[in-house]
Amino acid sequence: MIYKELQTLFQQCAKSILTSFITDPDKFIRYEYPTEGAPDWNITDNIVFINSQELSDEYARLPFTRYVNQDDTVIAERVRTRVWKVLFTSYGPDSYDMSNALRDGFISEAITRKMTPSGVFLIPNWPNCIQANEMWAGRWWQRWDLTLSFNEEYVTTEDVGHIDQIHIRFDGQRRTK
Repeated sequence: MIYKELQTLFQQCAKSILTSFITDPDKFIRYEYPTEGAPDWNITDNIVFINSQELSDEYARLPFTRYVNQDDTVIAERVRTRVWKVLFTSYGPDSYDMSNALRDGFISEAITRKMTPSGVFLIPNWPNCIQANEMWAGRWWQRWDLTLSFNEEYVTTEDVGHIDQIHIRFDGQRRTK
């Protein structure tokens, strides 16, 4: 899965979890900050930003290659695990409740079923929600952060061709004692 698809998956899951908190999820659940540098929402709006970072993890350093015959050729499938740290930054009057809902929601059966076909799985370590209020334009904006970790099965393929013919030469000599 490419990075944008992964981000979209996390965004869709967050939208499903936060329906009772956010009235316009397409506008207020996103992975891009305003380009002008200033908030483009009001202090009373509930909003969530999603930021993903690939981790260097021992488990991620164990690739596996399997070879599959397909249509007169051989395909090498390289399978490895990418480990992701996903930061959900919530702003607004319900920012703590949104962070807590995300923590509980990502382990729910409905969200697990949404992520499983994409090969993405929550690492259930139950982190704490962390308060990180911000001062902007002389006002304190409520902010809570939640960091969740995920494993993703990542597969790349390569056509490694096929063998047309093999020449075997056997040059045997019989030994006598």
